[in-house]
Amino acid sequence: MIGHGGNDEYYVDNAGDKGVESSGQGQDRVWTSVSYALSAGSSIEVLGTTKDAGTTAINLTGNESAQTIQGNAGANVINGGGGADKLSGFGGNDDYYVDNASDKVVESSGQGQDRVWTSVSYAISAGSSIEVLGTTKDAGTTAINLTGNESAQTIQGNAGANVINGGGGADKLSGFGGNDDYYVDNASDKVVESSGQGQDRVWTSVSYAISAGSSIEVLGTTKDAGTTAINLTGNESAQTIQGNAGANVINGGGGADKLSGFGGNDIFVFNSALGNGNVDKVVDFNQDKIHLDDAIFAELKLGKLASDSFFAGNAAHDSSDHIIYNSSTGALSYDSDGTGGASQTQFATLSPDLSLTAASFFVT
Repeated sequence: MIGHGGNDEYYVDNAGDKGVESSGQGQDRVWTSVSYALSAGSSIEVLGTTKDAGTTAINLTGNESAQTIQGNAGANVINGGGGADKLSGFGGNDDYYVDNASDKVVESSGQGQDRVWTSVSYAISAGSSIEVLGTTKDAGTTAINLTGNESAQTIQGNAGANVINGGGGADKLSGFGGNDDYYVDNASDKVVESSGQGQDRVWTSVSYAISAGSSIEVLGTTKDAGTTAINLTGNESAQTIQGNAGANVINGGGGADKLSGFGGNDIFVFNSALGNGNVDKVVDFNQDKIHLDDAIFAELKLGKLASDSFFAGNAAHDSSDHIIYNSSTGALSYDSDGTGGASQTQFATLSPDLSLTAASFFVT
């Protein structure tokens, strides 16, 4: 079919139909009742269906040029091909394939569970109701960076070193391998990483806790110089956790964590079971406080630590000494019975030679 000029409308009902249009021959549209792909080299501006309300899937594929492609109410597969395309499913659980960062996928709320699969770094357009954003190259090691919008999405990277930003909404983020950087701005965002999938970092603008079971190596803030407190909590694994210049509450959780308040009068929380694999290192303890959970530090009374419960030295010197600070090594330990038969257990390492007193501690 050849229009030969003007703004032409083509109706096709056979996947082998071929519409031929040269560049500059008007704004041309193809309407199809079957799954259809535009021919290479044909200058078609719009590809859509003749059955917008139909629920039988009609899959649509553009060519190397920019097109507007509109599906129907079925579960369509829509592939823009090359060019900066505008893609719309019109309803149903649609799959979009994009290969241009300027492709725009348009979906309204309530139009199904829709997925975008991309071979390039890509950001979901504001206002578009997309539920899943992922890559077409899961095993690929070339980084594909992914950005959500104000809604909740599941976003899945590939085996490269991705930058993944959920945008607004309570997102589920997964890097799939590589040394990934995650940016979160919602406390309900969930970052999922399995062990052995690279050195992964989470950067947050809100108070945030790493999900149990997620193998994240670094948790920090996007606002290091900010003085608004951002509270940070690790999980059962070892992490490096870095606060900002505000008065942060930092809890390493389990594992041998490296904790830094980065400024401000910070609180470091210890509420996980003590053991050799759970000795945290606090690298910049100054005018900060340490909070101890009475469920773990059972011999301590709630509130400010009693002055006779603290001792600076190698070991307890009487039965009331429970928190022991070795100023030579920086080791901070708990002794449940002072000079009794129980051994002290180290739970943190601070800098040596600090002016540490009982006033530095609070029991919760």
